[in-house]
Amino acid sequence: MARRSEFSMKVCKGRVGEAVCGFTLIELLVVIAVIGILASLLMPAVLRGMQAAQSAQCKSNLRQIGNGLLTYAKQYDMLIVCHGHSASYSGQFYEKCPKTLKPFIGDYAIWCCPSKPLAEVGYGINYRCICGLISGMGQWSLWNGPAPMEMLKNPSGTISFPDSGYVINKDDPADDWVEGVDWETGTASDNSGYVRFPLVDAPLGSERYHWWRTRPWRPVPRHSGQRTNCLFFDGHVTAYPCFDIVNDNWGDPGCLYDNE
Repeated sequence: MARRSEFSMKVCKGRVGEAVCGFTLIELLVVIAVIGILASLLMPAVLRGMQAAQSAQCKSNLRQIGNGLLTYAKQYDMLIVCHGHSASYSGQFYEKCPKTLKPFIGDYAIWCCPSKPLAEVGYGINYRCICGLISGMGQWSLWNGPAPMEMLKNPSGTISFPDSGYVINKDDPADDWVEGVDWETGTASDNSGYVRFPLVDAPLGSERYHWWRTRPWRPVPRHSGQRTNCLFFDGHVTAYPCFDIVNDNWGDPGCLYDNE
């Protein structure tokens, strides 16, 4: 029998009287290279599948939050759940909205977006729609208290909860927003569960300008295509790029946060 290479290895046993088969080192390296190429081709598809699964779970979370929002409203005279600040009604409105809605939703983990598992609260209520009207102005107030559901003019076109988080470059265009960690709290999110949207055009230094510019809690692009999952007051969920959400001014037909 011919001398076998010292690098060859047995991979199978032949029948009696037959030669023993095996791989050489070169053959083994070729197989490894082929496996590596196949893995590199399959990896993007696997990642897209994981992202799609996370987005689907995120939308499911938001739908459950929407069910809790509507159930809460039915129990409390059709009022929109309050964020928890400056409440002028009875005590149930003083808690942050995730805690307030817990009896109607159940598992607190629903507030954690699967694409941002370290965030304590991954969704934020539309801060423009948690209170009453500014006297004489006909627009939502930030200060008065819970608003009745019947005041929503366009529930299917008004965001209630989107993906939200701390944006570290809040002054950049929305397409370029990056979610990061709040330097004051050291967390990716807090337990407030709110998101701020631009108000009507306001001069620099005014109170209304101040709240948008200095509070970096924004809708954030967590999902495929730099999209944000958004729950609307009628209960449906749709994904939008951040730019499409905040680009329209208050009162524009395409504005998704102003209840017009």
